[in-house]
Amino acid sequence: MKITVLVLLIYYLYFRQSLLERLLDCFVDSVEGAPSDKRFRHGVHLLDKVVLQDNLSTLIVNFHPVNEGYSLKLKSPSGTESETIRLPYEETEFLDYLDAQQLPPMLVDLLEKSKANVFYNGCVIVEVRDYRCCVNPSSYDTSYVLLRPTCQTLVADVNALTCEGEWREEEKINLEAELLLKTQSPLCLDPSPEVFNVVNQMHFHKNKYRSTLLQRSHKRRFRAYISQNRSSLPAPSCLKLVDFLAHHKHAQPPVNLRLSKSSYSGVDTWKQRTLSLAPPTEPVQ
Repeated sequence: MKITVLVLLIYYLYFRQSLLERLLDCFVDSVEGAPSDKRFRHGVHLLDKVVLQDNLSTLIVNFHPVNEGYSLKLKSPSGTESETIRLPYEETEFLDYLDAQQLPPMLVDLLEKSKANVFYNGCVIVEVRDYRCCVNPSSYDTSYVLLRPTCQTLVADVNALTCEGEWREEEKINLEAELLLKTQSPLCLDPSPEVFNVVNQMHFHKNKYRSTLLQRSHKRRFRAYISQNRSSLPAPSCLKLVDFLAHHKHAQPPVNLRLSKSSYSGVDTWKQRTLSLAPPTEPVQ
């Protein structure tokens, strides 16, 4: 059993065109024959083009309004979508992995249990749908993010593959080496200063908004905004009945049935008036 799994895995990694190679081909196709005008940017939105051309399966992340949180959906090549989980924005663990473009280990376990075919060379393509900035509730802005595996997910995959059967330590190391070679980007060993400057600039633009102080300040302001506006926001779609009952419960102000002191004094003023008891001068008919 272990030999069959290892052979199939190595066959898949060696003889199928990797996603990175497909992105490189798409970049070359978009740059070749393009006008050499510096006002235009070529080779952008490569992941979007590859997903649409090859009809790849994606993991959908829906960003709903603040009171509804965000949700995860699985999309198959046939077009069917199934929602897996819905979380509030206070749960930032998955959002941190998404911002860093890293594959979270808890997501790997969830996808393996659902038996969804969304892995491409160890990576997962995420389709982000943002409903927060659109006036129409059914419209959204779409963007794609590629989640790459980390050392933590690699160790989890090796342990999951070798948990059944009697694997020797040498076989585990060979399996981990094959997975590492096929899931990680090739090393750049060019000692040229130009290459170093390009890599340094790319790293700066990728991580300039990910400093610890900036993220800490953003989270603190976001929590204050949530706590301030949560009471005025409507209930999520799954709690519309609760919102309706709460609105009609406090629609009318409470009526105070107790009489004030001025009311008591106004009622007893008739006792202090003098009454005219003179008989009528005209006969009563």
